[in-house]
Amino acid sequence: MYNLRFFVLDSFSKNQKSSLLSFLKCFVKKYQTLDVDTIWQNFIEEIEYRTAMQGNSFSWMKEFLYDEKFEKDVKNVIREKIKYFQYKEQQKPFYEKQKAEAKIARRRATEWRQSHEKPTKRQLSYYSSLCFKYKEEKVDLNDKSKLDLKNLISEILEKHGKNDEL
Repeated sequence: MYNLRFFVLDSFSKNQKSSLLSFLKCFVKKYQTLDVDTIWQNFIEEIEYRTAMQGNSFSWMKEFLYDEKFEKDVKNVIREKIKYFQYKEQQKPFYEKQKAEAKIARRRATEWRQSHEKPTKRQLSYYSSLCFKYKEEKVDLNDKSKLDLKNLISEILEKHGKNDEL
């Protein structure tokens, strides 16, 4: 989405830069309602805490932590991640609409596929047992598809107060 140029971060190795940016993304996501300076202060505290615990994967960052250029670069990353999460939040209705349309499309594809397949033995036996149980008349099933049988079973279940779906 954004391609920023970082001066201090470019001096890091690929793994260092990747781990730092990944950590910052998670960190900003956690504190995205706060401003950049507050997030920076929380970031400093977190790194200091992790360094004090001796098991830190960011021990290499200790020497850069109070460098002005490093602070400037990290604050730029924080700003861009905040923009990223705001953009993502703005796009949420669009993604929800896309997911709903995809669900409808999958349902249509399934129904089309089922309308061209023969019913399974399990469907046939379930239909006949429902007809026997509720004393319904059986329909001729010679030219019926899997979808037709599914609809017949659903009608019987709805008619007799069952809300089970296949």
